[in-house]
Amino acid sequence: MIAIIDYGMGNLASVSNALAFLEIEHSLVKSPKELLSAGAAILPGVGAYGQAMQNLHQQEMVPAIKQFALEQKKPFMGICLGMQLMLQSSTEHGHHEGLGLVPGKVLALKEAVQDQPVPHVGWNVVRPAEQFNTTTARLFTYGLSQEPSYYFVHSYYCQLEQPEMAAGRTVYGLHFDSALEHKNLFACQFHPEKSQQAGLNIFEHFAAL
Repeated sequence: MIAIIDYGMGNLASVSNALAFLEIEHSLVKSPKELLSAGAAILPGVGAYGQAMQNLHQQEMVPAIKQFALEQKKPFMGICLGMQLMLQSSTEHGHHEGLGLVPGKVLALKEAVQDQPVPHVGWNVVRPAEQFNTTTARLFTYGLSQEPSYYFVHSYYCQLEQPEMAAGRTVYGLHFDSALEHKNLFACQFHPEKSQQAGLNIFEHFAAL
């Protein structure tokens, strides 16, 4: 069973609907006990980084997530804000400590992009790891000649400290890490639940893990 972590920040219904459409067993969870009993987990999210971390702390989910992902090493995927929370810190409205599941930081697009509107909203291509890395992204099914588009909505971007963890990269006034994979950890800056068949494929592959 895949746990969708409900911490009051976002796109729970759309993620749940996508998994239901694919007939993938899942459940919304709000407590550490519920999370730790699951076989895999998804951390979705829309909104402010600081508020998201505050909510996770209030629900005592931070140590549970670290136990689930780093100690039990179960498949764990972040989506949009969820990907950003997996990193060490964010500069959104001040400095905020993240979950620290992977080394990296979250930075403001408006400070790095001069010729594009912020937030970054709409469809954009994700280049697979095979084009710029020595790794193969397990969540993606396409080869070197194929670059599907996915749906983005964000004002901050992830900068991974270890480039080999990047499973996908996107160009929007700069090159940024739009997907990550490292052992049992996965994440997408874009919204697979809003990305039609290409996004549904990602959920299918995550469930297969």
